[in-house]
Amino acid sequence: MNRAAALLLLLLPCSVHGKAVDRDFQELKRIQESNAKVLADTNLAVDQLRQEVQQLRGLVEEARYFFQQESDKNGRLLRDFDFRLTGIEERLGLHQHQLEELFRKPSGKKGAKETEEGEYKRALAEINLGNFQAAAKQFEDFLKKYPQSTLSDNAQYWRAEALYAVKDFTGALVEFQKVVKNFPQS
Repeated sequence: MNRAAALLLLLLPCSVHGKAVDRDFQELKRIQESNAKVLADTNLAVDQLRQEVQQLRGLVEEARYFFQQESDKNGRLLRDFDFRLTGIEERLGLHQHQLEELFRKPSGKKGAKETEEGEYKRALAEINLGNFQAAAKQFEDFLKKYPQSTLSDNAQYWRAEALYAVKDFTGALVEFQKVVKNFPQS
């Protein structure tokens, strides 16, 4: 029995030690499973963050494209506005010059000169009233009646402007070309 008791005493620490190893193994297994779950949750969260970042990048690119398009559009509008404003300034300068010219001319001459200036002024008044069709006709008549007038260059120009205003662009172009060709010093 001594021998059996000694064997039992030898096996007893192994079984106690085996239970501790088993318990440690189970604890390690539980920690590993817990770590695996944390890792899986972290990977899922990272994937979700990647998707969100990708969506945000897409939104940023869309916004950048939209702002670029709007910037280009605004640039075109500004250039067009500048072009129109320059045209208006040039026309106003021409109007002012013509009015100054009309007021500077001596009105002491009567007869044919007065009729000539009167007809020109009536046609110009039609322009100022916005009656462009009537003005174009009156300037045409003026040019036929007074081809050598000192007002012929202005009459030719205003005929072209009147045609342009009624959207007869081809006729306006022809009349503007006459101004350049027939009155190069004007």
